[in-house]
Amino acid sequence: MAKGDNKVASQGYRDIASTGGVSSQDQQNLRARAFSPIKAAYSNAMMNINRQKGLQGGYSPNYGALQAKLARDQSQSMSDASNNINTDLSQMILGNKMKGLEGLNVTAQHKGPLGQIAEIGSMAAGGIGALMKH
Repeated sequence: MAKGDNKVASQGYRDIASTGGVSSQDQQNLRARAFSPIKAAYSNAMMNINRQKGLQGGYSPNYGALQAKLARDQSQSMSDASNNINTDLSQMILGNKMKGLEGLNVTAQHKGPLGQIAEIGSMAAGGIGALMKH
């Protein structure tokens, strides 16, 4: 590995080890994609209930109960989707951070003993708590 290549690779691995490779915008986009089908399904269901009420001349004895059930179900579905996407993101980010540290270790081995100590020492200074942030 050429010296310049090692420096570029080292910086790339350092960035991945620090951020997990997932920007705030990426996280926001993934969450939006997780919630979008749920919102669409419940919106369509509500439109169908309203349409049925209109076809019945505004009379729908079960309308309130249906609205309440849809609201409960949508809330539960959104909560489940939120938990799932947040768990997936946390696992992805932590895994990427660990891969970044592994890459730093490999590039540090190509720098010789003093370069390796400095590289790994600077990452260790942040502690494992810094790895868990995202």
